[in-house]
Amino acid sequence: MLIFQDDSIAVFNKPSGIDSEDLVYFQGLLEYNIKLFVVHRLDKRVQGIIVLAKNAGIASILSEDFKNAITQKTYMAVVGNTPNPENAILENWIEKNTKLQKAFIVPQQTNNAKLAKLEYQVSQKSIKYTLLEIKLLTGKFHQIRAQLSHINCPIVGDTKYGFKRSVPDGSIFLQASAI
Repeated sequence: MLIFQDDSIAVFNKPSGIDSEDLVYFQGLLEYNIKLFVVHRLDKRVQGIIVLAKNAGIASILSEDFKNAITQKTYMAVVGNTPNPENAILENWIEKNTKLQKAFIVPQQTNNAKLAKLEYQVSQKSIKYTLLEIKLLTGKFHQIRAQLSHINCPIVGDTKYGFKRSVPDGSIFLQASAI
C-alpha cells in the first residue's frame, strides 16, 4: 500500500510474504505506471515501510544513505523472552552463509565477518511475549534476527533463528515501523 510519494520517492507499507523486488514491479509498473528502484530491502517475511526511488539518480543517493547509516531505520519486534538488560546496544560480528540463507554471529577475526550494531529497548511486556523497539545502527543481512537470537530472544515465528514454532501465514513478528 502506498503511504507517501513525491517527485523523487514512493513509500510503501510492504506486507510480509512479498519480496522487495516484487513490490517494485507490481506496485510501480502495474498500479502507478512508473519505474521504481530499490534503495534498501526488507526480508520477504518482514512487513513494514520501504522507500523506493523514482529515478536512478535518486536511487544512487538514497542507497548510499542507507549503506552509510545516514538514514535511521526503526523496527518493532515481538520476541518470546524479555532481554536482560531491557535496553542495550548489541555489537556483534556477523557472517552471511549464502548457501543456508542465514547469518551467524562469529568471532571478529573471521574472514568475511562484518560489524553489526543495533540498539533495542523494551516497549511493552506480557506474560508470554515482549515488544522491542529496535534502531539499526548498521544494516547487515538478517542482522536483527541473528542478533536477537544470539541473546536468546528469537522473534516470534522465526524458526530459522530459534523460535519454537511458525505462525500460520509464515510471517515473523518483525516490522519496519519508521524511516
